[in-house]
Amino acid sequence: MGRMRAGWGVVVLGLGVVSYGQGTDQGNYERGSLDSIQRAIDTYLGGEFATAMLTAGEYCEWKVSLQEGDVLIAEARSPSFDPALQVLDSLGQTAAENDDRFPGGQAPLVLMRCAASGEFRLRVKSFKDKSGGECMMRYSAFKTVELGPDNRSSETVPGKDRFLLRIPMKAGQVKEIASEAGGPNGYSGIAGATMIGPTGLPDPGLARSYQVTPNTLLLAPVDGDYYLMARASEDRQGTVRIHAWTREIPISKLHASVSQSSPESPTNRATMWELPVKAGQLLELSVPELGIGANLTAAEAPDVTGYSLAKPESNPFLPQPRDHAPDPGPVFDSLSKRFRDGRIQVIHVRRDAKLWIASNASGNDGQQFELRIRQAARDFVEGNPNTSRLRIGDTDYWAFDAQAGDVMTLENASREISPLIIVRDPDLAELRHYEPALDQTADSWRMVAQKQGRYLIAVACVGNGGSGEYSLARKTIHPNQLALQSPASGQLSEGQIQVWRFTVDPEVPLILRWTSSNWSYGVAVYDDRGNRTDFQRQVIDAHTWLGILSSRQRQTYVVVLTGGHDKADFSIDLSRAADLIKKS
Repeated sequence: MGRMRAGWGVVVLGLGVVSYGQGTDQGNYERGSLDSIQRAIDTYLGGEFATAMLTAGEYCEWKVSLQEGDVLIAEARSPSFDPALQVLDSLGQTAAENDDRFPGGQAPLVLMRCAASGEFRLRVKSFKDKSGGECMMRYSAFKTVELGPDNRSSETVPGKDRFLLRIPMKAGQVKEIASEAGGPNGYSGIAGATMIGPTGLPDPGLARSYQVTPNTLLLAPVDGDYYLMARASEDRQGTVRIHAWTREIPISKLHASVSQSSPESPTNRATMWELPVKAGQLLELSVPELGIGANLTAAEAPDVTGYSLAKPESNPFLPQPRDHAPDPGPVFDSLSKRFRDGRIQVIHVRRDAKLWIASNASGNDGQQFELRIRQAARDFVEGNPNTSRLRIGDTDYWAFDAQAGDVMTLENASREISPLIIVRDPDLAELRHYEPALDQTADSWRMVAQKQGRYLIAVACVGNGGSGEYSLARKTIHPNQLALQSPASGQLSEGQIQVWRFTVDPEVPLILRWTSSNWSYGVAVYDDRGNRTDFQRQVIDAHTWLGILSSRQRQTYVVVLTGGHDKADFSIDLSRAADLIKKS
């Protein structure tokens, strides 16, 4: 609790009834928003409310003594009327005031930094002096340590009470807040708690996504004074000495290029970069020159240009209204690259955006390092096998483009590792998850693309252990055309694949006649988008199928035949149903 909480000085104009109670807030906001803000406010106000009865047209006052530099935070509530809260100086001038902490929340909240020591009064009255009833008020006053332009401060603070660290900031600035513990001066460490914004509401925590060090990180959405509520880590009577400072973390802007390296940066200083990215990119971000204890994080860059305290809809400290714009979703998906190595990240970008990338830059003192950016996947070309050597703990990526309806065969082989292979579509949906059986060194499978775009194959070692060579091969099977005057015919041997494609026009029924020496081969039917479908076939005899095809809209079929254990001769022909009726 703040050091001024002992001894309420109460002056009540009206009925002088003093008691203690608890109030609530209501508002048209998403569930949880009000609760989370109130829980944060409770951490730095805390304690019980002083309660009084207010007569309409009058006001209630509480006295408080403040020292220069102290920060006063107070709130008022009432179950009976809409309260307003003022802070008056010794001359009766208004030093701070508030009616509603946010629209719909009829509980005023004020934060005031005391410019000169003196006596102040906290006044609660009804908005426009129209109503009366029960009112409640509570406040805390904190000793404040200034972390201004000089960035460092050594101060004496209470050993038990909380205090504030004041950090002046400009919109868009990122600062790291650190302190020293022990050492030759015997400084007490600092345990940070809630971050408070310039209006007294809790900071929205925009820096949370970029937290890379144990120190507190703060990103300012608007210009103003920010406060970290803290306590000395040594809980003892009397006072202790602390040493605290801030360091601005500049954001190095990179260009929109897939293959690049950042300018060199010193190790052991938290570092951040801004990178424009495009939807569909698969990028590898790494800081390989840093030590194994280094980390690397990425998140969407905040746009602070739209923030302002002037309007509720642009105030970043207010709860999010129910009718806010829909969440566009994450800007990227994270994929694995090297097991247990925080220095490298692979991301698949979902939409155009700017990223902020951060690292704690842990490494050897006096050294420099770079952020390296490159394509995360190699091109998976058709034809000859694509070979590579997998490192222990690594995941390799291969990418290829496909059209919806493409039919292809894929193979992998390795005698040195037991490969885990995952195939993903352009939206990263998993299409195949393969782990070989014991002593299995090769595998093959067939795939029909259901979406146009870039497909991804990830290769790792089962259990992330082992290293060695492997190969991948891919072949697209281009379809043969089946039409009225161009029947399908051929021979299928074991494992052979043939693809036939034909189209049915609307309101033109077709008769399909399919003959085969045997039916040992597999038959799979897809539409032109790669989705499984089928058409009715009637068994005429041991070697003949017959079907009638009709559609209200143009329909394309892709028939994939896979040879079985017995060699088979087949033929498929199409004819118009109307022509057969005329002949009969």
